[in-house]
Amino acid sequence: MSKLLSAGFARLWKNKLFYCEILIACTLAAVASCTQFREMREYNVTITLEHSLFNCTPFILFFAAAFISLFTGSEYSDGTIRNKLIVGHTRADMYLTEFIVNSVATLIVYAAQLLLAFALGLTMFGFFTIPVSEVLLQLLNALFMIVALSALFTMLSLLISSKSTSAVICLLLVCAFFVAGMYLNSGLSEPEMYEEYYMLDSSGELAKTEPMPNPRYISGVKRQVYQFLFDFTPMGQAVHVADYTFEWYYPLYSLILIAITTAPGLFLFRRKDIK
Repeated sequence: MSKLLSAGFARLWKNKLFYCEILIACTLAAVASCTQFREMREYNVTITLEHSLFNCTPFILFFAAAFISLFTGSEYSDGTIRNKLIVGHTRADMYLTEFIVNSVATLIVYAAQLLLAFALGLTMFGFFTIPVSEVLLQLLNALFMIVALSALFTMLSLLISSKSTSAVICLLLVCAFFVAGMYLNSGLSEPEMYEEYYMLDSSGELAKTEPMPNPRYISGVKRQVYQFLFDFTPMGQAVHVADYTFEWYYPLYSLILIAITTAPGLFLFRRKDIK
């Protein structure tokens, strides 16, 4: 397996898409930091380094989907996977090697984004206003989420022989995550009570009614299901990182996602007919 890892990383360091994604990720971090700094100056709002640091985290889903599907898919188009089998490498070693290389590559892209956001944010917003240990917990959640993403897209890219097909499916899946995440978050954000405002005829001032139950508020088991789905999916995890919210079970959800994608992915890859 060490030879496969060495060859995989050697191929990674020569991959143009890898460096292109690092450049795009850093550009997004720079634009986001500068935009927040301008808003802070123009509207006199308070923005802290810890919130600006993870602001672009949801974009890592697109980076992971695009890179892993094309990087791993090229193994099929170039005939590399078949050659590895011919020289005696096991399918398990090949699968785990792809998973490790893809995880490291995606983590490097994210690390580059964070380092630039930290450097710019430090000059624009000052140092962290919270204990560094809390920032590290949020970083831990992001790292587990990225590895879970890598496991999911590695499974799809190795089970689908066509590079273009796997790329389309992975990107469509990310779009589905975004739509589902927006829908779930919108439902969970509905307040339990709401107030209506009206204008007083005599003075023209605004007054508000007594709090009334919100018919769109989700409660009971349905709310628990919505919350679980939002917390469990990578998009929900990325939003939690960007919004700077953390619960102890978020990394556990990522570990479960890694297990339920890697185990069946490895099982099916061992039985896949590779031509």
